[in-house]
Amino acid sequence: MRTIERTCCVCRSKADKRKLARLVSRNGALLWDDQQRAPGRGAYVHLTSECVSKMGHAGKWEHVLRLSQGTLAPAQVSEVTRGLLQEVQSKVPESGGWKVKQVPGRGVRR
Repeated sequence: MRTIERTCCVCRSKADKRKLARLVSRNGALLWDDQQRAPGRGAYVHLTSECVSKMGHAGKWEHVLRLSQGTLAPAQVSEVTRGLLQEVQSKVPESGGWKVKQVPGRGVRR
């Protein structure tokens, strides 16, 4: 099976797309695209506490997502950062990867 790689916009290293969180801008808000299917330009960040905590200010995301300056609210970017940090802390690494759980009726989820 082919591995799709993306670059983390924080640390600039490449990784498997499934190990990165995708962020998109929609109607002036920075959103976490957990299904990685939302339309529009997306940016990827590692789901690690190091990269998520360094996500920085709204200006960085405006540049990465090619938005005009002042589009994203700093408070909203902080809210997304907190949400991703909670997600990272709730994951339990298992043998070098994320724990895989079976969801009834949906198959395997990571």
